[in-house]
Amino acid sequence: MNRIIKIGLITFLSSFITLQAAEFESNIALSSEYMWRGMTQSDGQAAVSGGFDISGESGTYFGIWGSNVEYGDDATMELDYYLGYAGETEGGLSYDIGYLLYDFPGADYDAEEIYLGLGYSFFG
Repeated sequence: MNRIIKIGLITFLSSFITLQAAEFESNIALSSEYMWRGMTQSDGQAAVSGGFDISGESGTYFGIWGSNVEYGDDATMELDYYLGYAGETEGGLSYDIGYLLYDFPGADYDAEEIYLGLGYSFFG
């Protein structure tokens, strides 16, 4: 039930992006192995992954990404739901703050992250 509330919250917050001003992007990949933070997620096997992102002119964005996983148990898929706000000042400072939910249907590995990214451009 907690997962349903989180996904509902992501859906609700993402509704602030108007479809007329939204940018849609998608991606798909076939890789020889799914590695995450230096650890295999596919037990040395090939992985198929893909997702989509929707972003608005205001800097808000949300998306979903998924891949097959192999841990030797009931978990066969990872689904990541995320939303955030990103932008850049006229002085070259860029920022990104967001929330990320890692969901593993059929297993109890679900995790959450709140992230903050900062950057600065000397040229541009």
